[in-house]
Amino acid sequence: MRASTGNALLRLFVCQPSSYWQPIAFYAPIGAAFVLWNALAGNVAAWAWVVLPLAGVLLWTLLEYVFHSVGFHRLTRSARLQAVQASHLGHHADPTELTQIVSRLSFSLPVALVIFWVLALVLWSIQLAGLVMVGVIVGYLGYEVIHYRIHQGRRSLWLPRSLVRNHLYHHHKDQTRCFGVTTTLWDRVFRTQRPRRARRSRPTTRPSE
Repeated sequence: MRASTGNALLRLFVCQPSSYWQPIAFYAPIGAAFVLWNALAGNVAAWAWVVLPLAGVLLWTLLEYVFHSVGFHRLTRSARLQAVQASHLGHHADPTELTQIVSRLSFSLPVALVIFWVLALVLWSIQLAGLVMVGVIVGYLGYEVIHYRIHQGRRSLWLPRSLVRNHLYHHHKDQTRCFGVTTTLWDRVFRTQRPRRARRSRPTTRPSE
């Protein structure tokens, strides 16, 4: 019984999920626990409840850009990073394949732990780092949902068409541009946005094609 439970947990950790509900089910309670911890502590300034989670969301958008542009697409000699890039290349080869869209916990969890401890060192507070992590978690889960929706061709009223066009351009036109999924902010900052001419036209390839 214990062996089968252990095997199931191991598969949950290392296998790439086919839905964004797995990371939501895993990380949403962690985010809620950080909020509850700070609420019960009762020593958090009012401004921190707004500024720190928003800073976490902004931090996520930058990390998303760096992971995608440098971690997934830049040539490397690191065997571990090459394995991550191989998974991403599989996603590019078949963007609609469900098991290639959402990140596995064996990748996202170690990254989350590193981010958390770096924040704790910078802020000199594990408790406040938790509030920033609430924003990071919201940003990450938003990324998984938006990314999944784009590639499954599901039109949603809340999903800006500019994000859809941007990501499809990255997949079907130029893999050296449009690395942002939840926002085009950092593509504009680092000048990797779609060329002006491309921004005036619609994508020629739908995610289901």
